Amino acid sequence: MTDQPEPTRQEALRQLLLLSGRPLPRVIFVGPDLAHDCRLLDACGGAATGVAADEDSLEHARLEYPEGTFVCGPIHDPPLEDFSHDVAWAGIAFADVPTQQLADALRGLHRALRPGGLLAITRPQQSVWTRPELGAALDKLDFTFTRELPDAAGPILVFRREY
Repeated sequence: MTDQPEPTRQEALRQLLLLSGRPLPRVIFVGPDLAHDCRLLDACGGAATGVAADEDSLEHARLEYPEGTFVCGPIHDPPLEDFSHDVAWAGIAFADVPTQQLADALRGLHRALRPGGLLAITRPQQSVWTRPELGAALDKLDFTFTRELPDAAGPILVFRREY
């Protein structure tokens, strides 16, 4: 028996973008490695907007990826128009948010997603909440679990915004 190679982040992101059903999905990215992951999303066929809470992170991202689109604002309430994006990828940005605060922390991404849009969150093993706790928090925001995509950093949990 041969070992299967571990799926790459690029493969997982291509699957995520295909799930959006859009020819050029508009993607919100919040999390570390802003320039790297926005470049990767763009290369996979998306149109990424990176959100950082501070100007230093934005300046660093702009230097690393001058072609990228970046905005400054709180990740729990990004300065983006309502219903303007097809996918929000939070990476591990919310891994340390306490369970009782998850719904409030994700409300801004919900606002920026169009109905039918996707929210993807990587759940590393050291996160403070469990998968069922995340699901319960997202139920409050009309998200339903769609599927799990494999990634080296932890499973990418994909939820669809219902309305």
